[in-house]
Amino acid sequence: MEKAKKWGGARDGAGRKAYAPDVVPVSWRISASAKEWISMQAQEQGVTVARIVDELISLFEEKSRE
Repeated sequence: MEKAKKWGGARDGAGRKAYAPDVVPVSWRISASAKEWISMQAQEQGVTVARIVDELISLFEEKSRE
Protein backbone atom coordinates (compact mmCIF):
# COMPACT_ATOMS: atom_id res chain seq x y z
CA MET A 1 0.00 0.00 0.00
CA GLU A 2 1.36 3.42 -0.98
CA LYS A 3 1.15 6.37 1.41
CA ALA A 4 -0.58 9.52 0.22
CA LYS A 5 1.85 12.37 -0.36
CA LYS A 6 1.33 15.36 1.89
CA TRP A 7 3.38 17.90 -0.07
CA GLY A 8 2.49 20.05 -3.06
CA GLY A 9 -0.79 21.51 -4.16
CA ALA A 10 -2.84 24.40 -2.84
CA ARG A 11 -2.89 25.26 0.85
CA ASP A 12 -5.89 26.58 2.73
CA GLY A 13 -5.58 30.32 3.35
CA ALA A 14 -2.65 30.73 0.95
CA GLY A 15 -2.41 33.61 -1.48
CA ARG A 16 -2.95 37.34 -1.46
CA LYS A 17 -5.95 38.45 0.57
CA ALA A 18 -8.63 40.63 -1.02
CA TYR A 19 -8.18 44.36 -0.38
CA ALA A 20 -11.88 45.15 -0.29
CA PRO A 21 -14.96 43.59 -1.90
CA ASP A 22 -15.47 46.39 -4.45
CA VAL A 23 -11.80 47.03 -5.32
CA VAL A 24 -9.95 45.41 -8.22
CA PRO A 25 -6.33 45.77 -9.32
CA VAL A 26 -5.65 47.46 -12.67
CA SER A 27 -2.59 48.23 -14.74
CA TRP A 28 -2.72 51.18 -17.15
CA ARG A 29 -0.16 53.16 -19.05
CA ILE A 30 -0.50 56.93 -18.67
CA SER A 31 1.81 59.84 -19.31
CA ALA A 32 4.40 60.75 -16.70
CA SER A 33 2.79 64.16 -16.27
CA ALA A 34 -0.63 62.58 -15.63
CA LYS A 35 0.85 60.24 -13.03
CA GLU A 36 2.64 63.12 -11.35
CA TRP A 37 -0.54 65.25 -11.29
CA ILE A 38 -2.68 62.43 -9.86
CA SER A 39 -0.06 61.60 -7.22
CA MET A 40 0.32 65.26 -6.28
CA GLN A 41 -3.46 65.72 -5.96
CA ALA A 42 -3.73 62.61 -3.79
CA GLN A 43 -0.96 63.84 -1.51
CA GLU A 44 -2.37 67.37 -1.24
CA GLN A 45 -5.87 66.11 -0.47
CA GLY A 46 -4.70 63.35 1.86
CA VAL A 47 -6.41 60.59 -0.10
CA THR A 48 -5.30 57.62 -2.20
CA VAL A 49 -4.51 57.70 -5.90
CA ALA A 50 -7.49 55.36 -6.37
CA ARG A 51 -9.76 57.97 -4.78
CA ILE A 52 -8.53 60.63 -7.21
CA VAL A 53 -9.16 58.31 -10.17
CA ASP A 54 -12.66 57.51 -8.85
CA GLU A 55 -13.40 61.23 -8.52
CA LEU A 56 -12.14 61.96 -12.03
CA ILE A 57 -14.40 59.24 -13.41
CA SER A 58 -17.40 60.59 -11.47
CA LEU A 59 -16.78 64.10 -12.79
CA PHE A 60 -16.39 62.78 -16.33
CA GLU A 61 -19.66 60.84 -16.05
CA GLU A 62 -21.47 63.92 -14.74
CA LYS A 63 -20.11 66.07 -17.58
CA SER A 64 -21.06 63.48 -20.22
CA ARG A 65 -24.71 63.53 -19.04
CA GLU A 66 -25.04 67.29 -19.67
